[in-house]
Amino acid sequence: MQQGWVPMVGAIAGLAGATVIGLLIFKGGRRINLRLFFQIMGSVLLLIVAGLVVTALRKAEAAVGLLGQIDPQWQRLCWGENGSCLLGPTVWDLSDRLPDGKFPGLLFKALLGYTQHLYSLQAIGYVVFLATIGGRYWRSLKP
Repeated sequence: MQQGWVPMVGAIAGLAGATVIGLLIFKGGRRINLRLFFQIMGSVLLLIVAGLVVTALRKAEAAVGLLGQIDPQWQRLCWGENGSCLLGPTVWDLSDRLPDGKFPGLLFKALLGYTQHLYSLQAIGYVVFLATIGGRYWRSLKP
């Protein structure tokens, strides 16, 4: 857990930013195209949820690893020695160039689900989610 003033300053800055954005939307609501605004926000939310798919797959693999320590039957789900147990081979390893624990990787991780170690099943899940759910959303935007 972080200590000191940093979390409090971050919370206050977030509240102040949200207040300013809210006031700008309220005051300038007639001047901005709300339809376009919510279309863009919907697309951003799709990217955030696609990142959650990547995170959920990583957590599922960790759960299977723990279950494999308790019951060896779970270890049969591992199908490769090169890369990850469930997630397959490594697509990229950017831990030396863009670590997800430092800025800007931390920002990408929070907003888009970026991970410095991406495995094939995670990449497939990201693309399939955007193609199916994102495709349906983007098709619904056409008049």
